[in-house]
Amino acid sequence: MSAEGELRHGWSLTEQVSGFRWDATGEALYAITPATGDILRLQLGSNAMRRLASLPRGGGSLSGLALDTQGGVWTTQRDGWSLVRFDAHGNLDRMIGLPVPSPSDLCFGGKDGSTLYITSSRQELKLEVLSGAPDSGCLQRLEAEVAGQPVAMSNWRL
Repeated sequence: MSAEGELRHGWSLTEQVSGFRWDATGEALYAITPATGDILRLQLGSNAMRRLASLPRGGGSLSGLALDTQGGVWTTQRDGWSLVRFDAHGNLDRMIGLPVPSPSDLCFGGKDGSTLYITSSRQELKLEVLSGAPDSGCLQRLEAEVAGQPVAMSNWRL
């Protein structure tokens, strides 16, 4: 929808998107598609989309999305016990194991913006899994080596 209230045709996605974030400039939109394990980059002013990165479904499904100040893209893997970071070119930069099987989302915060806060779910977990992952459903905190991009309402435009 434009600022004038007009409905405009934009990107044509054939897969379900479960999360998205604008970059700091407001020129690119990043989206995750859990069914295919893709991270997409959609450029403002263009109908084209680019697959920045893909993760195989065997390691869980993409669940959360955050961007850092170096152009890195962070995502969690539901049923994958992990958090991953891709660099600005889509190369896998790091994979971090988590004490919970179903991390659900993440965001940067803290005084200098380099603390990652990770939420997780516990509803669908079996009792056997919960006994080995008692922190499921709790907020996790991880100090990152890089600061995250702040999420500003002024960046939310199409």
